Amino acid sequence: MLKQASQVLCDEELANGRTGGAKMASSGWVGRGGAGAYACADCLDALLEALTAAFASREPLWRDGPPASRGYRLFVHKERVQSYNGLVEAPTLSYWCFVPGVALHRLLARRVRSLLLTSGTLSPLDSFAAELQLGFKHTLENPHIVEQHQVWVGVVPSGPTGASLNSSYASRSTQRYRDDLGNALVNFARAVPDGLLVFFPAYSVMTSCLEHWKAPPALGGASVWERICRYKAPVVEPREAASFPAAILDYKAKLDDPALGGAVFFAVCRGKVSEGIDFSDRAGRGVVVTGIPFSATHDPAVRLQRQVLDDELRSGPSGLTRGKGVSGEQWYVQQAARAVNQAMGRIIRHRWGLRGEGDGCAGAHGGVRTAW
Repeated sequence: MLKQASQVLCDEELANGRTGGAKMASSGWVGRGGAGAYACADCLDALLEALTAAFASREPLWRDGPPASRGYRLFVHKERVQSYNGLVEAPTLSYWCFVPGVALHRLLARRVRSLLLTSGTLSPLDSFAAELQLGFKHTLENPHIVEQHQVWVGVVPSGPTGASLNSSYASRSTQRYRDDLGNALVNFARAVPDGLLVFFPAYSVMTSCLEHWKAPPALGGASVWERICRYKAPVVEPREAASFPAAILDYKAKLDDPALGGAVFFAVCRGKVSEGIDFSDRAGRGVVVTGIPFSATHDPAVRLQRQVLDDELRSGPSGLTRGKGVSGEQWYVQQAARAVNQAMGRIIRHRWGLRGEGDGCAGAHGGVRTAW
């Protein structure tokens, strides 16, 4: 009925060319005149989609199983949306699914014959399969082509002056931490040839550190930023997706400039640089991860995800994960570890699999493993 009403509104508007009267408010957006009917149609379509998902979640995922709705949570919040008077904060009703197996069961219900999942960060496979609620008949985990003598991986617990490189929320805003992290990166920029990647846990952390390093030292002399630039030409990952291709081209141009000693790319875990970009050969001789990117515990989506996983795990065989899933805490740690693996994996992309004796790379993780 909602779908029919939506179509009638649009058809009638086109046929009669009406220009006034219709008004519809949805998430703060108000349409007037001829646009009003289209606003009504859009709102009805959105409502239809939401109701379809809500009622579908009442069905069990398997015969005599629990309803899929156990993996959903209703969340009311304010969201900035475009309105007739500009951007406003509108009350928003969200119905979030926290069990990916719900979508996969619906996919399999369409009689998909084969499902192939490949990635370098699926491990551990047991918990991953339980999370997707799929029993994989065939699994394959290959040993890595890179040999141990071709890669150096280490943890750097303290900086050149002895300050703890603890990237927890309580420590990373202190001057001593930022100073010694910057001093350590100066040393890495000097020692690592060609391209160096530096990953931060979040954009806010990267921005605050870069601003601190660019500021003139209180006692005079060169800033940390100026000292880094002596050895590597810097490039910073932009927040805007549209600016990212230009940043990649800038990084490659600086690598190819014989007048420079290489380039350093400051980026963010889970960002555009850390996933899917090939930094092969000279483009990625070293990676520094300045801290483990644990998600913010106060984020509603993170909090509800952990709650759902804990509830279903306690339900045992009668739960959505059938007692084989991970706890909320295990999921929380795994997501951070996978993000680190993604970032560190940028340097293991060499064309010949790092087989050449002179072809190698290094990875370093700074800081103490802590959550905030």
